[in-house]
Amino acid sequence: MKGRTKCPNCKHEFLLDLPQDSKKIKLVCPNCENEFNIQAKRSSDKSEEGCYWEEYGEPRKTILSSIKPKTNKPMIAIIILTCVFALGITTAVFSDIFIVSTLDTASAFGMTGSVEVHVINETNNSVDNVIINIEGADNLKKTGNGSYYAKNVELGIKEITIISSEYNDITEEILVTPFFESYHKITVTKGTSNEKNVFDTAGCSIIIIIFSVFALMGAVACIRRKHFDVAVAGSLLGILSFGFSMIGSILSIIAFAFIIKSKEEFDNGKKGKTF
Repeated sequence: MKGRTKCPNCKHEFLLDLPQDSKKIKLVCPNCENEFNIQAKRSSDKSEEGCYWEEYGEPRKTILSSIKPKTNKPMIAIIILTCVFALGITTAVFSDIFIVSTLDTASAFGMTGSVEVHVINETNNSVDNVIINIEGADNLKKTGNGSYYAKNVELGIKEITIISSEYNDITEEILVTPFFESYHKITVTKGTSNEKNVFDTAGCSIIIIIFSVFALMGAVACIRRKHFDVAVAGSLLGILSFGFSMIGSILSIIAFAFIIKSKEEFDNGKKGKTF
């Protein structure tokens, strides 16, 4: 029990701590070194003779930690997600080489994609009297809205060939990826010539960079051991960076596992609980 008393000799006030079961205790004044006894009574009892003490200050608060001891799991996740970021940026810079090799690796694991093609003319009307071939697809079907749909298409840069007696023949390069349906609206024009549109990997590079940055944000959350949701989101979105022949995706999955196992180490700004 924390209290305050006054020396009967020099009238000096000072603080003291008494055990809970104290009834009477001998003290020495820190000012004049006078020895005197006090009784454990409150200030309302000062009318009686003798020296007393009164409770002083608020009850003590106990702070108990709500966080388990730190482990090296978040640090491992930091290293892995940083590697995912580096692999993603490298893949984006050398996109022509790595995008193709990455999708070839994914194809080796049995992954496929789906493609939908909608052919229109210059007046934005659907064109039906055409022959469509999609490289890597052998199950092309026509849908009810005038589009052509194929699933289980080989991954990578593929060609769509559109042949018509009324319009120019067109060869369009597209990118077929897993998880996302590749939709293309292709406009044909009147004529008898052949046209070819080459696929530009710049757009893919931008997408890879974006998902790689998410992985880096997850690493930062792990460094601070705050914002568990950001760390999880960063590791999951890092899977879609497809860095360096899917190595980045595999590393992101491993990082996700380490983050989940170290969930209790993320305090989200709270170090403990006060009672």
